[in-house]
Amino acid sequence: MLDNQMILMLAKEAWITIYMTLSSTALAYVIGLPMGIALVLTAKDGLKPNQVIYKVLDFIVNIVRSVPFIILLIMLMPFTKLIVGKSYGPTATIVPLTIAAAPFIARMVESSLLEVDKGVIEAAQSMGAGVWHIVWKVLLAEARVSLIVGGTIALATILGYSAMSGAVGGGGLATGVSTLAKLLNPNIKVIGVEPEGASCLKASIKEGKVVTLDHISTIADGTAVKTPGEKIFPYLCKNLDGIITVPDEELVVAFLDMVENHKMVVENSGLLTVAALKHLNVKKKKVVSILSGGNMDVITMSSVVQQGLIMRDRIFTVSVLLPDKPGELSHVADVIAKENGNVIKLEHNQFVSINRNAAVELRITMEAFGTEHKHQIIKALERNGYQPKLVRANI
Repeated sequence: MLDNQMILMLAKEAWITIYMTLSSTALAYVIGLPMGIALVLTAKDGLKPNQVIYKVLDFIVNIVRSVPFIILLIMLMPFTKLIVGKSYGPTATIVPLTIAAAPFIARMVESSLLEVDKGVIEAAQSMGAGVWHIVWKVLLAEARVSLIVGGTIALATILGYSAMSGAVGGGGLATGVSTLAKLLNPNIKVIGVEPEGASCLKASIKEGKVVTLDHISTIADGTAVKTPGEKIFPYLCKNLDGIITVPDEELVVAFLDMVENHKMVVENSGLLTVAALKHLNVKKKKVVSILSGGNMDVITMSSVVQQGLIMRDRIFTVSVLLPDKPGELSHVADVIAKENGNVIKLEHNQFVSINRNAAVELRITMEAFGTEHKHQIIKALERNGYQPKLVRANI
């Protein structure tokens, strides 16, 4: 059953949604309605043809409509902060909602006005009606039913946009999941997961109040926050059955697992729940791991993949000392090749010893199939008289 606190929270959030949706729709119509009228008037066969104005408006409408709302939301954060004073919250969300919806409304208004019978417009013109008289008394009047239908569609579209706005800076994923899960089945266990270098929620639950960390360091930038949300903290305390912290190294391995085994690219914060599975006893249990987000640039992805390959012994580096004589390098390469190792990098250091004839250092970075294969290559080098020493891989 819902308690009073939960009912109040749901009522408050419902009002916020109504406030954002209706305000955004009204403002979007203030911008979109004139744009739609201008598109009809300045078209090639319009009442006031003007190709320059038409092409500019048409370009703006097409460009803004083609940008996914979540991206537009992020792009407009500086502009939102300039107008509202902050880039988060219900009032701030109205700004990107309005800008996203205005071109959509403009196109719907244009479509509605173009449906008006040309004969009615010509009749008005023959009676001496001016352009603006035709717009208000003919176009808008004749298209009112279509415009009302379009308004309903716009309202539903903006409502969908408002739901997406919580993805940025909301911090409520664990709150929403745990609250709903407990309402559906109080026996469900919900475990929260944080990066080890930014475990502000674990520290806050331990203290029994919201605390702010002095320093955070993690590759999971989506969850790299010093302070949990004050409003959602009571619900987290009530509905979470535990908190697991995951080091960055385990996130790297989890990323490689998802790419290789499941062909999925998941951002570091979204991998927290995957990495946490190793810390839980999941045998003979039904476990749901939420993968939230795939925002990762190519450079970060490349770095994570390389580090994951190193951590799983798929790439490793050994240092061997050998005489500086012709054929020695070929002999080492032959030993590695016989064990199916693949050399990807060589570093030759002649200054490791004063006597170059006695020893020079060769650092060999190679690919292997895993830990067992790596040890197999190292033992083969030892059998052939070398003393391989594992060193930090540097790709």
